[in-house]
Amino acid sequence: MVMLFNVVETCLQKETLILELVHEFGVKYMSARLDFKVFRKYAGKFIARRDLEVLEVADDFEELLDKLRSKGVDPRYVIIDYVPEEPVYYLV
Repeated sequence: MVMLFNVVETCLQKETLILELVHEFGVKYMSARLDFKVFRKYAGKFIARRDLEVLEVADDFEELLDKLRSKGVDPRYVIIDYVPEEPVYYLV
């Protein structure tokens, strides 16, 4: 019975750690997405970025992919966003 308790306790500790990491990632992701000072000038455009660094900008998705590939950047390893013309607000 003690061994089962130890296994359950270990699983709960690991689950807590995973949830903390997911929360930390979510907070950082939302901070990056909501930084209107950085993205305001890209309204109506597709952007490719790493964290808050904008790597490339284009009017459409395919054009953005072409620009990234021509620079030698693999699109799978960047964040691609569409920046709407008007801000979008979410209630959480």
